[in-house]
Amino acid sequence: KRGSECLLKSVSNIDFNPLGLINITNSALNGVAHNPWNLADNTGGSSGGAVASVADDIVPVATGNDAGGSLRIPASWTGVIGLKPTQGVIEGDDTTPSSVNFADAKNIQDMQTLFNGMLATSDHSGDAMLKAVPKNIKKIPIAYSTKSPVGTPVSKDAVNAVKQAVSFLKSKGFKVVKANSPVDGVKLMHIYYLESTGTGTSANTLIKNATGRNMTFDDVSPMTWALYQADQKQPANADTTVQNELDLVNRQMTAFHKKYPLYLTPTTAVTAPKNTDPAYLPQNVDKLREIGSLDHDQQIQTIYDAWLHGLTKTPFTQLANLSGEPAISLPTYVSKQKMLLGIQFEAAKGNDKLLLKVGAYFQDHRQFKMLDNYK
Repeated sequence: KRGSECLLKSVSNIDFNPLGLINITNSALNGVAHNPWNLADNTGGSSGGAVASVADDIVPVATGNDAGGSLRIPASWTGVIGLKPTQGVIEGDDTTPSSVNFADAKNIQDMQTLFNGMLATSDHSGDAMLKAVPKNIKKIPIAYSTKSPVGTPVSKDAVNAVKQAVSFLKSKGFKVVKANSPVDGVKLMHIYYLESTGTGTSANTLIKNATGRNMTFDDVSPMTWALYQADQKQPANADTTVQNELDLVNRQMTAFHKKYPLYLTPTTAVTAPKNTDPAYLPQNVDKLREIGSLDHDQQIQTIYDAWLHGLTKTPFTQLANLSGEPAISLPTYVSKQKMLLGIQFEAAKGNDKLLLKVGAYFQDHRQFKMLDNYK
């Protein structure tokens, strides 16, 4: 709560994946989170249950955190707005690239109110990080891409979602240019996993405090187990390696945004997967189970290989997390099979309000596609 801007209340326990580190929602406690557009499909994750509750009008907004797309991925697949703010702009968030806290909603007005209410208040640090929004956003160059940053396939629906948005923007007088991000996506994901190994150790600490023993493979998700094992062999210079790569990403994206302040991609590479589609293929689960016997480089590669099944569906969201930049998913596309797929705008750090203004432009011109329109 910031002044009297907003007050959040808990309404229920909704499916999510604590330390699950996957892009679907299938918790052991309550099972899968069913997509309100089609109950046989998943919501995405890991904040899938919360976002589904917004899509189906149970609540107007739902909070969550985003460490690799957990607010934007389910937004893409359920037809709501998902914002990942600039790193450190929200109260309680770290200023170095990691997980951020925010929310999903069905209209920009609610997102704006919540954003204003959740800004970091220490010496008005949240306000200080934000940049002014140009009066005429049509003068802002926009780069767009439908190329997967990790070289994986991108569906025709994802390509069409971006093409549809590009056509709309050009028809309204925006300058839109095809250009790919300068960041090496495969290398970025290896750094992402290297940085994430500590979450496995954190999970073990929680379990040990509760049970008096170290965790076993069956206590947690296969990926959490793998990260825990990799953290036991983490090299002493890992933090330096991660920071050097993050500094490079920061320089690359800073230069990119000087030319293109806005970067448009699909939010996800495909529409929502079926609930029967596993987070990890069975052969990779077996490899994750035995990952402790490998050396550290082999462990990180095994983690990459195991997560590629999921990453192939959602390769566009992680860049904003590791660059610390804001990104927003907008619900603008519905496939012929009546399946949602969002578009994502990413901007330079501090340009959160620009993203909200772009979202408002799409909303005001009736570009949003939501469940309400198809019931």
